[in-house]
Amino acid sequence: MNGWIKLHRCLMDKPIWFESTPEQKTIFITLLMMANHQGKEWEWQGEKYTADPGQFITSLDSIVKNCGKGITIQNVRTALKRFEKYGFLTNQSTNKSRLITIVNWGIYQSLDAEANKQPTKQLTSNQQAINKELTPNKKERKQESKNEINKEHIPSQIENLRVRYSENQLKVIDDYLAIIVHTRTSGKISDSVILKMYETWDKHPAICVEYGLKTHAENPALHSKKENYTLGIIRNTSAEEAASKLNANQYSNVTPFRKKDSLFTQSEESKRRQAASAATVTDEKWQETLNELEEFPF
Repeated sequence: MNGWIKLHRCLMDKPIWFESTPEQKTIFITLLMMANHQGKEWEWQGEKYTADPGQFITSLDSIVKNCGKGITIQNVRTALKRFEKYGFLTNQSTNKSRLITIVNWGIYQSLDAEANKQPTKQLTSNQQAINKELTPNKKERKQESKNEINKEHIPSQIENLRVRYSENQLKVIDDYLAIIVHTRTSGKISDSVILKMYETWDKHPAICVEYGLKTHAENPALHSKKENYTLGIIRNTSAEEAASKLNANQYSNVTPFRKKDSLFTQSEESKRRQAASAATVTDEKWQETLNELEEFPF
């Protein structure tokens, strides 16, 4: 693949960049490089299709391969959903392939082609207009940032990050969150903090997240610890070690008060024996009294 793409500095001011993980940033740039610079014919759903500039037909495996080492299919799925929510792209998929369209590709990438056809004065005017559109002022950036982290958006972001976990792993996560809430004096954890937890966990294998959270949840001595302590467990456990310990059921629940119940049972048995012994003594004394009465008949 030949040629190059433009990457505008104003991207650094946008939430789609500064709130993305390193993996998502890699996928973001890879998608730009995979997009067609010029129109191209493809076969789409059994019919001939002309892909416009900024469009391309691909697959999850192909995106992972182009991204290189360290990117998984789950990373790509999560990134595509997130980028689509931000309006960066549209994504149409079938069982075998998907058509991705980079929204506003022409604004960001096709300026040179138009510039060659226009006088310098007109080019300058267009360049200023585009620069104004690409470079928001401080007030616009602040408002855009507030809109992106609006509470209405956070639940959907959390749901997107929960996609990679199994049903059992989601139960572990929910149990953990129910415990960690008690580390707050208010007894509540904001959705934005929970979202941050999910984004941090997304950087680690799901099996390690499950192990770390389950270790914390099933050890009462750790219930006063906050999420940073749990993150240390996740970071310092390999996927192989986490799978081995989870499979060995080393962290299964223990029936409480077993020893106390046993002591209680022994105590009851001791009382029963003492009562029986006392009854025996009483019977013996009564028999002695009867014998004495027989010696002195009326």
